[in-house]
Amino acid sequence: MPLSLRSFPLLPLVVLVGCSSPRGARGGRHPFVVPPGDTLVAAAGSDRADEFERGAIHIGNRGPGPGGGFTVSVGSQFGVPEAEEVYRRLVALEADSAFKEFTCPGDSLPHIRFRFSLTEEGEYQDRQVSVGHTPHFEPWGDDRCLDLGLHYLVQRTFAEVDSGPSLDYGYYNPSTGAKYGPEDPGERHARWRPVCRCQLREQDDEWAKAGPKETTLGAAARSPE
Repeated sequence: MPLSLRSFPLLPLVVLVGCSSPRGARGGRHPFVVPPGDTLVAAAGSDRADEFERGAIHIGNRGPGPGGGFTVSVGSQFGVPEAEEVYRRLVALEADSAFKEFTCPGDSLPHIRFRFSLTEEGEYQDRQVSVGHTPHFEPWGDDRCLDLGLHYLVQRTFAEVDSGPSLDYGYYNPSTGAKYGPEDPGERHARWRPVCRCQLREQDDEWAKAGPKETTLGAAARSPE
């Protein structure tokens, strides 16, 4: 069974688990190598942690400077091994310049770094991963395609790893009495590959738009029995 957050006691200080490996140049790097200073798992229970992240499991280091972020709902079986796997795959995609697909000719591609905060499900809330990244991308203007592409590749990577069931809250339709089932994993990680029309970037605020919806899943990563 995958490890859960409950496998890691909350400690008064940040406790580092795992180690870092040197980061090489873009391309050709083994997908399990992570940037220097990145820690695969950190359990945080310090008073210095903000209220949203207190008690979470943190993975990665997005580095200094302004960044952005968003939240991804994950299945009830999604634990630390799965979060590490998603993180490693995103590091590998960044190293292989996969995000370059969502830039226009002549644009430079910045290094993108990630930090995850994995939190347990609540009484009325799915288990979630807060995905932080640096640098910050504006959803409008020159960054629009890259911002959409970042969300797309992150959701696609989660879909490759997380195929477990959602938390079943036992809700019923008040009109019919039928039970609402847990969310399908594919719908949980629905994503839209951006369609970017660089020739219109200076003329149209919506020069980059979401393409067809994707809901396919890959094989889930699982820890050894």
